[in-house]
Amino acid sequence: MRKAVRRIIAILQEWIFLLLALLVAACTAQPVPPTATPTHRPTATPVATRTPTPVPTATPTAPPTLTPSPAPLPTCTPVPEGVVYVIDDAVYGDLEPGIELGVWEATEVLQQALERRAPAWAQYRVKAVENPVHPLHGSLADEIWGVAHAPLTLVNPRVLLVTAGVALDWQVPQDRPLPDAISEIGGQLWEHYLAFSFNPKVRAQHPEVANAASYALYAFFGYDREKLQVWAAEYDALFGHLQPRITPRGCRISSQTP
Repeated sequence: MRKAVRRIIAILQEWIFLLLALLVAACTAQPVPPTATPTHRPTATPVATRTPTPVPTATPTAPPTLTPSPAPLPTCTPVPEGVVYVIDDAVYGDLEPGIELGVWEATEVLQQALERRAPAWAQYRVKAVENPVHPLHGSLADEIWGVAHAPLTLVNPRVLLVTAGVALDWQVPQDRPLPDAISEIGGQLWEHYLAFSFNPKVRAQHPEVANAASYALYAFFGYDREKLQVWAAEYDALFGHLQPRITPRGCRISSQTP
């Protein structure tokens, strides 16, 4: 019993001694100064100074010198003497002159020309039509319009009308119907036009001729320049104000030429 008490007292003494030693150590220990943590001070970023851009000074420039434009060259070049040039190919081959007005209105232009130049032709009736779609249906003007479009003619109806009028002297033939005579004339014009267009020998034989259309008329009238002059004058009187024989890029040939 006593041994047990002593043992407990001894353990208590050891604990007390240990606690005292710890207290003494804690009292005699020097405090360690705290380590200063370096603080980061933000460095000011230098701001770029904006240098004002100098405004360019406008240098006064002298006003441009206006050079007078040269006068336009004349678009009308006289046809050289001796050259046969009475109509443009485009005008000769225009199968529907005045068609923008309408078919019958274009035919009316032919009728009015006939009334002024050849009243007997204007009154000529090719055939009787029971129910005409237009007063000119069956008239000579209507027939000329149709003949001009035939595959073996293909010529401007106005050109065909004037050519037939000059060839027949604006008279109604006694030996055959007038429409047949006009159709025959159209066929001859077609043959002459093709000859000049596709036969180099023909062109070589007539270097004085400017184009196929002029040659067709020239050859049809037997290479007679006076007759060709009459044709040009007749065309100008009837249709020159509506469709000049030669387009504005060149000179119209007067009735005194070629």
